[in-house]
Amino acid sequence: MSKNHLLMLSALAFACAAFPAVGVPAFAQSVPARAGANEKPDVVVSAAEFKRGASFAAFMPKDAKGAKILATDFEQLVAPNGSMRFPLSDKTCLVTVGDKDGKNARTLTVLFSTGNTGAGKPAIVPAIQEWEGKTGEFQLDSGVSLWCDPALMKKHPLLAEHVNNFRRDLFALTGVKLKTAKEKPAARAIVFELGADARLGEEGYELAVTRNGVVVSGVAPVGANWAAQTLLQGFKNSMGGKKGAKPSFPCGNAADYPQYPLRGFSYDVGRKPATKEAVANVARTMAFYKLNDLQLHLNDNFIWLHDYTKIPCGKNASAEDKKRALDEVMAAAPTAFRLESKVPGLTSTDYFYTKKDFIALQKTAEGYGVRIVPEIDVPGHAMSFVKARPDLMYRGGVHKEHDVERAAMLDASSAPYPKGGKRTYRDETLKYVQSVMDEYLKPSGKEGKVFRGGVVHIGTDEYYGSSEDYRAFADAMLKYVKSRGYTPRLWGSLSYKRGGTPVVSEGVQMDIWSLHWQDPQEALDLGYDIINILDGDTYIVPSGTGSVGGYGDLLNLQKLYGPTWAPHVMGSKKVAPGHPKLLGAQFALWNDNSWRRDTGLTDYDLFDRIQKSSAVIAEKTWATGTDRPFADFEKVLAEIDVPPGINPRFRMAAHVPASADELKRAERENADVSGGGKVFKLKGGHSFVRLPRDNSFAPNYRITFTVRRAAAGKGEEILFSAPCGAFKAVQKETGKVGFTRDAWDFSFDYVLPVGKTVELAVEARGRDVTLYADGKKIGGPVRHKFPESHKISTLVFPMRTIGAPENAFNGEVKIKSVEQL
Repeated sequence: MSKNHLLMLSALAFACAAFPAVGVPAFAQSVPARAGANEKPDVVVSAAEFKRGASFAAFMPKDAKGAKILATDFEQLVAPNGSMRFPLSDKTCLVTVGDKDGKNARTLTVLFSTGNTGAGKPAIVPAIQEWEGKTGEFQLDSGVSLWCDPALMKKHPLLAEHVNNFRRDLFALTGVKLKTAKEKPAARAIVFELGADARLGEEGYELAVTRNGVVVSGVAPVGANWAAQTLLQGFKNSMGGKKGAKPSFPCGNAADYPQYPLRGFSYDVGRKPATKEAVANVARTMAFYKLNDLQLHLNDNFIWLHDYTKIPCGKNASAEDKKRALDEVMAAAPTAFRLESKVPGLTSTDYFYTKKDFIALQKTAEGYGVRIVPEIDVPGHAMSFVKARPDLMYRGGVHKEHDVERAAMLDASSAPYPKGGKRTYRDETLKYVQSVMDEYLKPSGKEGKVFRGGVVHIGTDEYYGSSEDYRAFADAMLKYVKSRGYTPRLWGSLSYKRGGTPVVSEGVQMDIWSLHWQDPQEALDLGYDIINILDGDTYIVPSGTGSVGGYGDLLNLQKLYGPTWAPHVMGSKKVAPGHPKLLGAQFALWNDNSWRRDTGLTDYDLFDRIQKSSAVIAEKTWATGTDRPFADFEKVLAEIDVPPGINPRFRMAAHVPASADELKRAERENADVSGGGKVFKLKGGHSFVRLPRDNSFAPNYRITFTVRRAAAGKGEEILFSAPCGAFKAVQKETGKVGFTRDAWDFSFDYVLPVGKTVELAVEARGRDVTLYADGKKIGGPVRHKFPESHKISTLVFPMRTIGAPENAFNGEVKIKSVEQL
């Protein structure tokens, strides 16, 4: 839904009772009801009555004559100015009308009755909006060409990237290598063009599929990209997971477009690190389902800071004890800032993204239509900033029980800063924070700006200080981000932090995350563009317990898919469906259970939560979730699964450690390979064989290998490594066999002898992993730090590099067998 039209809706207050009862349109009795829709349509537009360019005013109910269109959830059908477009198949649109000042608002259910129900529509996630089926199917084979006008690709480099990505992904999926046509083929081709009906919006596209070929027409390059995802899903579905099955796509015409322009996911990589490879997999998976906004929460700290001290620090503790406790927490409690920075002591030491890596990550996501929105959270959740500048620690009252919580907050007050002359703490904090952010917002070097996506999130949630201090700080930060040429985004907090200090709203995006902190209608009245990311519905806090909904281990996906949730529904509050300043919706994954409360979940464990949640949010933000029952949706999703070209579930390769061809192409330094690629002689220190691709594999498995340790060395000795972690013959600190993953070290109760060949076997079943030595069961691992909270030992066995560039094993390792259990 395009948001070009800003309507005057400041007086609208869409309470629950103001909306019609939820029901099922007569033509779709077998599918879920739609939030905000009437059981019977208020307006029916038939093909016979419709005339191109006809105005909605002609179809307005008698008791609504003269009313103004205030909102429409599919501007591709009914535009804010009343012009209409007739769809290819039956379609429902919700149009909110009322007085010019927004009073007497009502939402009309408008049915476009085409005489075509869209039968035979390809099973895609999210559902295609409009489908006109034809007889037959297009079959993909090696005789098919790919064509896009070279002049068009030169004019639109992003289109060229989308087309090339499609070629590569299609080959990964089907093994079919499309020929490159020198000129537009007459038949047996997949053709990419621009020029679809502009009324579909920038992300819209049209498909024309015949037995002889496929024509993709995007309104803009991003629409062509979404069409490519539709084709990939359709081809994958047609194969049904069967080897040798011929990929095909049903013949017909499609018009497809999003209900909302922002469809996304907020990922907490601050508290718990996610590898850049894991983030790239998430971005690619989001794109597969046409989600387009990946918000990365890049800094945070452990929530329960009082866990790191036994010194009394409650409200009634003495000033001396509070100071001692605070000093202890500042020294011991963990925090994270996951970006490379020039500021001494700011960047995390366990895992961080270099500026170069972060730029590359954004470029990869952009190639698939996903914008990465970096979030640097201040003044709260900012212990990393405080540790680097303890003089700027928050000095006011703490609303929580423990005084040490102030260590996570910068001071944004107007109190005089002792070293700043007439400057205040807020002045000094703003100067400090903005100097950090300038590293990413101002051009530097050949790559230019580190933050590329045009939107930057400044956090600003859960500040303990006064409302006026908060509002002044937020206003200054928003204006600063805008002055650097970006659109700022923040966590909505102005309903709780009421005050007289104005906070800029024009061109500002606001996350509606808590009704206690921010009322959505108040945000709209103030002029903010809002995003539905309400905590009770959309927050995952992974724990491994299997709890569902409301900050649980899993989202309640069936509820989100059903009629009680929609982007315009935020708990007990509703705004008009398709409100021009309602951008869309996101879900969030918060790693609150981190550091000393970390149960042991990995990127691999979290991916399943992210993938399924992404698909449901896509279904309800691109489409409406009314095409099929949830059980049928789950079946389609299981078939479509993840995009080609990535392996986020670490499915085992046909040849482990690698095929003969992969071993030929492997990078080898100071290491020997023999025994048909099964025996590796490593020489310690810098000694490795790096495979051309990551062949790491996930449970359930059993890998058996022999090792002969040549000599006792100092420190750790790595046998196998990959971005997901490292398996070690000698673990640091303990000297035992162990592994490292997610910045945690684990050890088994076994020391590898020197000069003796030992057969080791690692068996992983679900979340448990067991070590065997010469057939004897050694048992599971123990986490070095905070073993009391360690519940999950999931081990994706690392198999990208045998050995390592540093601290490699010194000796011989022979892989005997790898079994999938």
